Amino acid sequence: MVLAVERSARIRELCQSAVAAGVLTEPALLRIEKWLADDQYAEYQPAIEEDLAKQNWSQLEAAFGTILPFGTGGRRGVMSPYGTATINGRTIAESAYGLASYLREVLSQRGEAEPPLVVIACDSRHRSLEFARLSAEVCASAGCRVKLFKEPRATPELSFAVRYLEADAGIVISASHNPPADNGFKAYWSNGGQIVPPHDRQILQRIAKIESLPPRTEHVGESALIDFLGSDIDDAYLEALARQSILRLSDEDRAAIRILYTPLHGVGNSSAGEVLRREGFSGTKLFELQSALDGGFPFVKDHLPNPERDAVFQDAIEFANQSQAQGQGFDLIMATDPDADRLRVAVRDHSSSQKIKPWILLSGNQLGALLVDFALSYRDWPPDAYVVQTMVTSPLISRIAKTKGVRVIDKLPVGFKYIGETIDAEGPAGFVFGAEESLGYLAGNYARDKDAALATLWTAELAAMLKARGETLLDRLQQIYKIHGLDVESLWPIRQFADSAQPQEASPSAAHQVVEQIRLRMQHLRLKPPVRQAACEYDEDVSWQQMDDLLERRTWEAQAASSPQTVASLEAGDARPLAEPYPVADMCWLFGHTIEGAEVALALRPSGTEPLLKVYLFSRLAPELWAGEDPLERREVEARRHARMVEKFLAEHFQPPAVSMTHGDVQGSR
Repeated sequence: MVLAVERSARIRELCQSAVAAGVLTEPALLRIEKWLADDQYAEYQPAIEEDLAKQNWSQLEAAFGTILPFGTGGRRGVMSPYGTATINGRTIAESAYGLASYLREVLSQRGEAEPPLVVIACDSRHRSLEFARLSAEVCASAGCRVKLFKEPRATPELSFAVRYLEADAGIVISASHNPPADNGFKAYWSNGGQIVPPHDRQILQRIAKIESLPPRTEHVGESALIDFLGSDIDDAYLEALARQSILRLSDEDRAAIRILYTPLHGVGNSSAGEVLRREGFSGTKLFELQSALDGGFPFVKDHLPNPERDAVFQDAIEFANQSQAQGQGFDLIMATDPDADRLRVAVRDHSSSQKIKPWILLSGNQLGALLVDFALSYRDWPPDAYVVQTMVTSPLISRIAKTKGVRVIDKLPVGFKYIGETIDAEGPAGFVFGAEESLGYLAGNYARDKDAALATLWTAELAAMLKARGETLLDRLQQIYKIHGLDVESLWPIRQFADSAQPQEASPSAAHQVVEQIRLRMQHLRLKPPVRQAACEYDEDVSWQQMDDLLERRTWEAQAASSPQTVASLEAGDARPLAEPYPVADMCWLFGHTIEGAEVALALRPSGTEPLLKVYLFSRLAPELWAGEDPLERREVEARRHARMVEKFLAEHFQPPAVSMTHGDVQGSR
């Protein structure tokens, strides 16, 4: 006992010195002391004490400085041996218990006597199966009935299962397309959609109030409260997908389209791959190199399985080119992310004069435009039909829908859960299509989360129909631009790091520093908005005429000027209240135009799931600005121009010279 007291005193003295030196915060100190003093954290204490002995304050601060929040994709972060701000056994168990406790309260208030039913699934990441089973045991021990997927399955299948089984909630253990070191906890409500306010705050409040977790009295394989889901739920999900088919194509047309499909070591072969096989697309080949379930993503470039990254397609394109040289070419390459809720497509450019035909990678916006045009052109919809998209998704999708007389809801916050929420609010009968620029799509009433398998089916049907007519997706895209106008969109994921961290680090401390650097830069932008007092002032070749701050609900607008005089930028105090019906979000929009007259919009948003800043740049070219040109080629020219515009903006208005910045992949022509 004496030794324990002395050890505790030494640890407290050491931590207080760290607080005094500014390398550890008081909240982190209090949480460290709690974890070291309480026997319920005994399994984590050796690792904490080891880092204390090494005085690894950055790691300890990152692990205990806060409580892992619910972001746009649930609770997601770096896996770590311990801590309240990382993904580990304790934070997963607390998340499950917080959800179960809240569920029981809600059902009790409704007067429902039956225990809550929770469906649980996971992806192929490291420890995902372990965390899924842990969540099942925690929920069952808290009095819930649990339906557990025995093997990794697609996130949208979980959404379907919650609705199909009339469950009260769902859990997915996944970090989607994040690096291998990450994992996460996604919570779903009874509608099959991800948790939205106020439920997310209520669950987080219950997590924060947890003093100790009750013992796990129910165990997988032993408990009557935990049942495994079998193949019948897979069949029901795939049948629901098949009912979303738009065209009745001949067997020959379906077989004629040649598709190379890669799940990027994720679960997509059980959903996207399987729906292609069941629906007769026999020309589909699974890319074996990236087909095995593996959370390390060993054969994906840089081990980063985000299909938004062009580099992800490198090996598949090489294989497809070798196949073409051998006389067995492919028309499309399809890639789904690890939990199979996102799809990206590459199209072979058959019009090229090159012997080995090049591949064109479609952006999320381009595929979204193709799919909404397809749905509205080949299926009848009720008079109250509507299309839904997030506010950073291309306005081209809205313009296509409006041209066809379909209502558009397009000022939703970033996050597909808000599309699911809108479907319920507006009614599913008129729902045509939902899209977000980051490769997320949904149709039908079977789920409330984006589904790569649905997008895979529609893309295959559209491509097969076009091939039977001697056309490709690229041909149809050019026709869309000529009808609806040329929109160019770019996405830049920007990572900023303090001098003490390296971009390649995946530690909690590095992620924490990134988030803090982004917060400071957003604060600086709000203090010094890059809007000139005269609307004719140009920054490089762009005149920024307005900035809208969606968080602090303010807007700055330039005044018209008769001459290009040099005038000062507007200050924070020059703002007026924001009138546009934007959602509240940590985000800033800038609007302007180029010297040539193209409309330009730029948005800056800290990611809700990763330690990075997302910069979106949109431009719309009037027909006279690209008359006589190939629209796809002109888009590439504009995408390169976007790169210069973003570089210039960040250098002058977002990044103080003393702070280093590392760019993620430039997602051109988004």
